Amino acid sequence: MTNDRFKFRAWDGKNMGYQDEFGSFRPNLNTTNYNNQIIGLNIAIKDEKIKVMQATGLKNKNGKLIYEGDVVLFKDDAGRLQKGVINWWEYAYFANALGGDDEGNQDIELHPDYLKDVEVIGNIYENPKLLENDK
Repeated sequence: MTNDRFKFRAWDGKNMGYQDEFGSFRPNLNTTNYNNQIIGLNIAIKDEKIKVMQATGLKNKNGKLIYEGDVVLFKDDAGRLQKGVINWWEYAYFANALGGDDEGNQDIELHPDYLKDVEVIGNIYENPKLLENDK
């Protein structure tokens, strides 16, 4: 992993802003109450509607940095293609399979050994239709 683990992006309900090399989000997000200054890992957000997502520090099979809230395609331990959302849980980032365990879905921990089968296809804010069940 690289310093990519300490990158952030934020969604203001209309735009996704990505942190630049100076710690500011570009483009500036669509709210007058947003303070886009980052000091270390402390992010000052005055508007509760702003959703901040941290990068996992890992890249998918196409070299794209994976963030919390990304929707991904991945293969589970049985080799089945799954669709899931990236979330932090207790000690690691996971791809949480959509649809539930009763449909045979299986979550996976994001680990460098599994990234050859992970592809980012969007995120939960800009692409909410990806959360719909494909069946």
